[in-house]
Amino acid sequence: MRVVAARYDLMIIRRFLHWARTAPVEGRIQAARALGRAYVQDVLGADETLLAEAAMTSLLDDPSADVRQALAEAIAASPRVPRHIITALCEDNAEVAAPVLALSPLLTTADLVDHAASHDSLVQSAVAARADLPAPVAAALAEVGGSDACAILVRNSDAVLTPSAMKRLVERHASHADVREALLERKDLPIHIQQSLVRAVAENLSSLVSGRKWMSKAHADVIAGRACEKATVTLASERAGQPDMPHLVRHLRETGQLTPALLLRALAAGNIDFFETVLSELSGLERSRISNLIRDGRSNGFAMLYRRVELPKSAYPAFRAAIDDLVMASTPADAIAAATQLRRRLSRMYEAQAAAGVSDFDPVQMLLRDLLAEAGRQSARLVADKVISMPSLTAA
Repeated sequence: MRVVAARYDLMIIRRFLHWARTAPVEGRIQAARALGRAYVQDVLGADETLLAEAAMTSLLDDPSADVRQALAEAIAASPRVPRHIITALCEDNAEVAAPVLALSPLLTTADLVDHAASHDSLVQSAVAARADLPAPVAAALAEVGGSDACAILVRNSDAVLTPSAMKRLVERHASHADVREALLERKDLPIHIQQSLVRAVAENLSSLVSGRKWMSKAHADVIAGRACEKATVTLASERAGQPDMPHLVRHLRETGQLTPALLLRALAAGNIDFFETVLSELSGLERSRISNLIRDGRSNGFAMLYRRVELPKSAYPAFRAAIDDLVMASTPADAIAAATQLRRRLSRMYEAQAAAGVSDFDPVQMLLRDLLAEAGRQSARLVADKVISMPSLTAA
């Protein structure tokens, strides 16, 4: 009886293979889909399973990509499909390969890294969307993936994205809005990578503005640099007291962004935590020691520390005035009070420089004047917004 059954099954598969050569495309699509589902659902006997595998293998050579795609979609997520079928489908055109690349548990990390190097966006995107995407595959996509695939990668919460992979994504795709926004939405984005993203955006904007002849490159670079400094100070203020602050400081130091102008901005904004972290990094002293030296106004400890880290001698009065003001300042009640404190602190910094005989053309004085003008505008906006929002005026 078993011999008769085997011959009957063989006859069925032979008829299927013969029919598949002459049947219309739509019929073959339905057959491929039905065959794949039956195999995946494991409803076939042992002999039928072998015959089904033979039939699926024959479909790999079907002249219609739609037939091969139907088969791929039916079996993509199954762990029991023969590897030679999965491999062949992965090597097919992008539409056929994508379902398998996105879902097949049979693909190894090496397989996925190899396909991540594909020049086809659909193939890369399928790999990028996989669940439990290993770090080597994510790193490969970060290195060679197109912007669309990388945006999918960054939004894939199952992808293991290392800081080095995130850094590479910033280097390659910071100008791409989807990648940039996806990176900023990640809660695990290290602070120094955030700052790299800010800097890259500023540089791209500068190139755009100067490239279109809206202003000179030198002027565009200055404006972009100031915008980057301002954003960096804001970022550091938002993460004040967090354990990753030293990473930001080291990154800024390594990339040449840890300038006296940035430190003056940070102090003027009230971020003494960032300033202390910087001094600790530059001097090699513990944060607690730095904090004591800064806050002890009766000794010359800060002056000695200032000289040790080789900050500009001409800017010392401004730094000293900012610290003195911060040590005595109270917590502002609202945004307007904070803006008032900022203007007062900047004025004291400017006056301290002037009292020390610093020229109006000194870079520090010029920076402080710019910061004072910026703070004045911001304060005026806040006051105007508050007046406009008053109930009596709203009712009128």
